[in-house]
Amino acid sequence: MVASIKPYRDELGLGDGRMLIDGRWTAAADEATWSHRHPATGEQVAEFPVASPADVDRAVRAARQAFDEGPWPRARANERVRVLRTIADLVRQHADELLKLQALDNSVPLSFGEIYAMSAGFVADVFDHHAVPGR
Repeated sequence: MVASIKPYRDELGLGDGRMLIDGRWTAAADEATWSHRHPATGEQVAEFPVASPADVDRAVRAARQAFDEGPWPRARANERVRVLRTIADLVRQHADELLKLQALDNSVPLSFGEIYAMSAGFVADVFDHHAVPGR
């Protein structure tokens, strides 16, 4: 008998997903979705939109506009460092939550992230690395 993952999903407050395009959470333009099932139990974890070519085009246009016209390309180095380090700190603060989400996504045991120093700590280190000016 396999234990249910639903209590863990509910503890995290995980619900159906949306795409973030141009600063707004949205469904797929054609409303296509897929149901993510936990590999070990077969239970539905959540439902997510499937991006259509039109969704991808919208996302790429919004990202290009945000980069070209937004504050990032004109930000001073110290401001970029502050933003990247803030992201790294947030990833570390939410390491347990991110590890639980990874376990729901692909059945990686919770101990995997701790034993192999993967997941959140690794991601935070990447942001810290790129926060160093001159890299």
